[in-house]
Amino acid sequence: MEFKLENMDRFSNAIFPLIRFHDTADLKCSPTMFSLIISRHFPHIITSLQIMPPFFTNFLCQHQIYQCQIPIKLFHRTIITMKHAFYSSMTLSLEQPLNRISLQFHNSRVDQQLFSELPLLPSREEDVGQIDYGIFVSIDSQVFKRIATELDDFNVSKILWYFVSALVTLTNSQAKFTVEGRDISLHEEV
Repeated sequence: MEFKLENMDRFSNAIFPLIRFHDTADLKCSPTMFSLIISRHFPHIITSLQIMPPFFTNFLCQHQIYQCQIPIKLFHRTIITMKHAFYSSMTLSLEQPLNRISLQFHNSRVDQQLFSELPLLPSREEDVGQIDYGIFVSIDSQVFKRIATELDDFNVSKILWYFVSALVTLTNSQAKFTVEGRDISLHEEV
């Protein structure tokens, strides 16, 4: 399995909100989708970033579903470090057995490549029960990043062992996020 991105900016921006929720994420790949899934018990949240093959320069995942756990914060930090060092493209490879992810970065300015590996663990995907898709919300990654940051800023009880839950209320025309009495509302685009 191999995925190549010519521009890492959009990818690093898309995964940034996920690192605010957990240190690790389930990575799930199939021939039609690349997903990063965060599941946390307290407060309970399940967040999924799903990316279709056209987003990638090269998307190769044949005939099976790969699933493993990736250190999402370390993964994001590695991408950001490479971006600051003027590496603009990345190739991500997974091979059997799924115990490491290989990253290859390319700096087109000096035609240089750098390799890195991250450890993988078995997936911890859990059964979340029946999900009601009657109301579905799709949020632009930059908007979601802003919401996650603002909700974290609203949390005035920033004690390491105490987390404040965000209440999410969905209707046919609005998604409202509430933390400690403060609201962020998104309205349906027409």
